Amino acid sequence: MSKGKAYFSVQPKNEYWMASVQLRATTGMTKADVARAAGVNIKTIDKFEANGAERMVVGTLRKIVEAMGYELVLTIKDKE
Repeated sequence: MSKGKAYFSVQPKNEYWMASVQLRATTGMTKADVARAAGVNIKTIDKFEANGAERMVVGTLRKIVEAMGYELVLTIKDKE
């Protein structure tokens, strides 16, 4: 049931918002659907879509991404 990998990187807020909203839109799920499937409060989904993932626990972020059928992939790179 996996749809692929979800890649997130630090981006300007408007780009991050677009990426997270588009991710949910591709699934056809509402915020309430994702919250229920991930076992989190809808306020957590609001934070996720409003750039709150910068301060979100990785485990919570993983639950949200996996609830939408994706896999969370984190990459650590040298600063440029």
